[in-house]
Amino acid sequence: ILTRTHPDNSYQSLISRVQHLKPGIPCFLAMQVLQSASERTAQGELTTVPLAGCRALAFAGLANPKQFFNSLRDSQVELVETLYFPDHHRYTSRDLTAIRDRCRDLQIKTVITTEKDIENFLVSSLVPLRVLTAKVTFEFKGNGLQRLLAQVMAEVPQ
Repeated sequence: ILTRTHPDNSYQSLISRVQHLKPGIPCFLAMQVLQSASERTAQGELTTVPLAGCRALAFAGLANPKQFFNSLRDSQVELVETLYFPDHHRYTSRDLTAIRDRCRDLQIKTVITTEKDIENFLVSSLVPLRVLTAKVTFEFKGNGLQRLLAQVMAEVPQ
């Protein structure tokens, strides 16, 4: 599965190289897509929020955070600043204080991060900032992967 592909690009040369090394291996293309954003209410419930027009600082501890930031921009978020952390980063109180201070300096009231990242800190650590969580998914080009999975499942004894 080739992840983080772009619909305007051709990946045939890469697919050909992979299939040269492993003849017959199926290859599938997947795009990273920003599905939605949510905010936790005072009652602890998650509510979906629009991103378009939002002015924010975004941060992420991902292997490829630029893709996440670009998807926010594509959703019409005004990213005043972006902060990169290592993949699977465990946020410290020092990290969160630095984020809060940077938002204060830039007069930003909203921060955006990923579902993956929000698991690594307490949201209350960023109060009084508004914290939005972006849900990112992968969408596959065509239905080849679904067909392969259905074929494999059909071969599994019940």
